[in-house]
Amino acid sequence: MALWLAARALKVCRGNNPGLQDLIGLKLVYGEHVSAERAEAAVAGMESYLRQGDLPADTEVRAFLEKLALDALLDEAGTSSRALLRAATLFGMPVPESVIGVLAGQVGGSPDRLRGLGLLDPYPDIYDPARIALAAGPLAAGRIEPLSPAEQAALAALTAGPLFAVWGGATPRPFRDGVLDVQLARLALAADDPAITAACAPGAVASLLDGPAAGAFRLGQDAIGLLDRHGRPVPLGLLRQTANAAVTSGDGETGEALLRRAVEQAEAEGAEGADPLGQARVIAERARHLITRGQPAQAEHDLRHAHQLFTAGGSEFEAAVVMGTIADIAFHRGERARSSCRPSSGSATPAPPPSPGARSPTSPTGGADGTFTKVIDGLAEPHPVPLSQAAELQALLGLRDTVRALLDAETASSEDTPQISELRTDLGCRYDSYLDAFGPINRFSQRRTGRADPQTGEEKLAQIRPAQGGFRDDPFSPLVYALEEFDPAGQRAAKADIFSRRVIAPRAPRLGADTPADALAISLDTCGQARLAEIARLLGTSEEDARGQLGTLVFDDPESGNLVPAAEYLSGQVRVKLEQARAAAEDDPRFAINAGELRKVIPADLTPGEIDARMGAAWIDASYVQQFLRELLDDRSIQVEHPGGQVWAVKGARHSVLATSTWGIGAAPRPSWPRPSSSSAPSLSTTRCRPATGNAPSSTRTRPWPPRRKPPRWASGSPNGSGKTPPAPPPSPASTTTGSTASSCATTTTPTRPCPAWP
Repeated sequence: MALWLAARALKVCRGNNPGLQDLIGLKLVYGEHVSAERAEAAVAGMESYLRQGDLPADTEVRAFLEKLALDALLDEAGTSSRALLRAATLFGMPVPESVIGVLAGQVGGSPDRLRGLGLLDPYPDIYDPARIALAAGPLAAGRIEPLSPAEQAALAALTAGPLFAVWGGATPRPFRDGVLDVQLARLALAADDPAITAACAPGAVASLLDGPAAGAFRLGQDAIGLLDRHGRPVPLGLLRQTANAAVTSGDGETGEALLRRAVEQAEAEGAEGADPLGQARVIAERARHLITRGQPAQAEHDLRHAHQLFTAGGSEFEAAVVMGTIADIAFHRGERARSSCRPSSGSATPAPPPSPGARSPTSPTGGADGTFTKVIDGLAEPHPVPLSQAAELQALLGLRDTVRALLDAETASSEDTPQISELRTDLGCRYDSYLDAFGPINRFSQRRTGRADPQTGEEKLAQIRPAQGGFRDDPFSPLVYALEEFDPAGQRAAKADIFSRRVIAPRAPRLGADTPADALAISLDTCGQARLAEIARLLGTSEEDARGQLGTLVFDDPESGNLVPAAEYLSGQVRVKLEQARAAAEDDPRFAINAGELRKVIPADLTPGEIDARMGAAWIDASYVQQFLRELLDDRSIQVEHPGGQVWAVKGARHSVLATSTWGIGAAPRPSWPRPSSSSAPSLSTTRCRPATGNAPSSTRTRPWPPRRKPPRWASGSPNGSGKTPPAPPPSPASTTTGSTASSCATTTTPTRPCPAWP
């Protein structure tokens, strides 16, 4: 339950207020003497408060919020500025200063005054990072009466147009991020503005599809309803994306109805000579639905129609994607795809892809019905893929099977046969189609992190790679990613040598060996194990004679009955193997030589003085650490847990002289919750340096958006994979100053908190 509450506590401590994190997270959620009921009530109270409710009922949380003097700051702001702050809660994210200025012109108040009081927080604008955006502070917003639906509609009508214009308008340059379309679409819906709704709703629905599809479906339905009320045409992209969201969220009937409407509208627009690309995309989407429902013949008919429209509209890459899907349907039907990029003459045909049983575990495959399966331990299991990624995954699987067939063909023959030439041409055609449709296989996008490189001072950027339908988990994916020589600086790719020449030379078969050692090495190289029949063939003798010539180069394993090379048999658990050999030698004297050779490699036992037992060593059981700490601190209540890795959980009394003076300090008594570190065991005592609890939010710091929230100390990642690490003890009351900017500083091994990020 503590882990579940910790996640909720992290969310309510938005703004990364250090005092609030310590109070709710460390003291209440992970407090040793706090009941689960009180912790749950405290977190629920903060959740209600942030929804603009009353102060929490928990006395400590209530006192903390009162010490922040938010009501005093709001009174200091004045009536007009308080009205401006209330109006700013209309937005779910930071918006440019000019838009806040529009609100100020309507309701009054000063944005600069609110920033100076720390009630409006500054961030870089997403559309233009050189521009400052503002957002109402979440804790201050909790003390303000929420906007009524009528007020939201009036303010949305006032600000939707200016915000739409400053974020690029109908043709944004540079491209507008989807999260901005979501904000604009919601404002337009509240303002009942059909123009902005038509421009932003398709991108908003597409952006929301990255999360729960139900939210995208609701927004799409609301946008379609608004446009229908105003008698405005619904963009084909909005119908198509909303249909996709409906199917993904489980409402297949509504999704099919929306898609039928989109197709009918596209065909009507096509008859009038309207946008052929919009019509083609809708028809291609219907074809993918037909493939999913097991109707590849009708899907192929639609895809050929879409291919004609894509070609007429000048979208060669989308035409190539459609042609690739047609090729896959024909391939699974047992035909060659009729495509201009494949040879029209020659009788050779590509080698079929390996059967699922021949693939390594977790290898995905695509079916003719548009679904995917993943082979795990020889069994095919469904591999669900979002519709937006299905075409790319299908293309990647085609590249994988083709390049594997080409490598197998090169391995089988030393001559460049017609089959190799056609496979190489086929691979080049598939890669060109993929490159036109999706870009380089190794492409990536970059996201700002808000962190600077300590050496150069430049901002660090995170690399975000496309999902590609989970293809990266395929055991043969490195083979596909190696098909291109990729330049990450310019995002440019060049074909690898395999597209133009042979990259594998077939091995010449070994006809014989001069010595038993050579024969054994050849057997290990070609067969992966010591096979007596193969060794006898290489030596040109019988198996019995070959075994005699091998001598102690190999050993007969009494457990498995296999022939094991000496390097493998005389290593590992040699003591266990010695006992097995002794037992086997009692019944079969030929195993006596095993026991004799094993005795030679048995290492000498270590003496107690040669064993260095360090605190925190993984091989020491938690019971011994618990016994040691109980004796060291004279505390029989100490409990020690070791879930794995470098994580140790220690509980016990913290107020004895041994705990606070002899082996610890007042701010960090022993025992406590050790944190993972680079060493085997954490230090015995640490102190922290941080701003005092209760400080008002700073008005001079610019914080990054989108949020890059780092978990507080009690929720940092742990080596055991749980994602949660028990908290370090909070500092003693004497080490903090409440209600001022003072800090308590001492020698510290704990990093200071990061700048808060927008929640």
